[in-house]
Amino acid sequence: MNDFNWAILGTGTAAHIFAQTARQIPGAAICAVGSRSPEKAKEFAALYGIPRCYDSYEALARDPGIDCVYIATPHPMHCPNALLCLENGLPVLVEKPFAVNRREAKKMIDAAVQRGLFIMEAHWSRFLPATRQAVQWVREGRIGNIRAIQGDFSSRIDFDSRSRLFNHGLAGGSLLDVGSYLVSATVMMLGEKPVTVSGMAYLGETGVDEQAVMQLQYPDGTMASLFCGMRASTLHDLHIFGDQGRIHLPDFWRAKEAALYGDKQEPVVFADNFENGYGFKYEMTAAMECIRAGKAENEIMPHRDTLAIMEICDALRGQWGLKYISDEA
Repeated sequence: MNDFNWAILGTGTAAHIFAQTARQIPGAAICAVGSRSPEKAKEFAALYGIPRCYDSYEALARDPGIDCVYIATPHPMHCPNALLCLENGLPVLVEKPFAVNRREAKKMIDAAVQRGLFIMEAHWSRFLPATRQAVQWVREGRIGNIRAIQGDFSSRIDFDSRSRLFNHGLAGGSLLDVGSYLVSATVMMLGEKPVTVSGMAYLGETGVDEQAVMQLQYPDGTMASLFCGMRASTLHDLHIFGDQGRIHLPDFWRAKEAALYGDKQEPVVFADNFENGYGFKYEMTAAMECIRAGKAENEIMPHRDTLAIMEICDALRGQWGLKYISDEA
C-alpha cells in the first residue's frame, strides 16, 4: 500500500511522540512539518528525516502532497489552525482538547462536514485495546447497567508560570489538559448528556484550575465522580460500577489492562503491552483507515462526543469563573 502522508503542525512534545510513533505504522510517513520558527521546523525535520519543512502554517497548508495534518499546537491555536487546513482541503487530526470551548469545536466540525473532510479529536486513550475491551464488556451487559463511574487523573507538577500548563493565555489548567480524559471516558461509557454538571476548582496564582472535582448526574440516576489536578499525584484509575459487576482500568489514560469483576464470577483480566507507553498508533491507524475509506468521521471518537466533552467542560468552567481569551471571541 502506498505511504499515507502525514504532516505535523507544531513541534512540541506531542509532535515528537507522533513522529516517533509514525515509524511503527506500516504505510505511514511524515512528509512535512510546519512551525512559526524556521529553526524549530528545520531541527524537527532533520531529527525525523522529514523531507519538507515550512516556517509558517499557511505554507504547510498549501502543500498538495499531504493526506492529513496532525494539529499539535497549544490549545487556543487548535481552532484557527484546523480551519486553515480545512480551508485548503486537508483533513485534520486535532490533539486534545479539540478546542477551548464548544463554540470553537462546532465551528471546526461544521467546516469539515461542509467540505466533506475528515476531522477527529485525538483522544487516543479511547482507541487502546484495553479500553475497547472495557467498552465491549459494557455493551455485552457483563456488569449490567452502569450506575456509577469514578476516576482520577492528577500529577504533581512543579509550578512554573512559563509552562503552558499554568499559562492562562494558553488555556492552561488541569481540566482541559488531563480532566478531558476523564470527561471523554465518561461520555464514551454512558453515551448521553448529563442532566446535572457541577464541581469545584482551585484557581492558582495564574488563574487556571490547578485541581478540580467534577460531578455528573444522568437521567436514570447514574453518577460520575471525577478528580483532576496538577498539585498531587493520584493513581489515574477509572472504575465503572454496574448493578451486576464492575470494571477497573488501571492507569486508564494509557491503559494496558482491563479487569472485569462480575457478580459471582471469577475476575477476567485483559492485558495488552503496547510498545511505547502511548497509544498514538491506534488513533493514527484509525484516522488513516477512515480517510482511505472516504469517511469524514470515526465511530470511536465521533463528532457528537467531542461536542459533549466541550459542553461539559464549558459548564464546569462557567461555574468556576474560569474564562479564557477564546471564550470572549
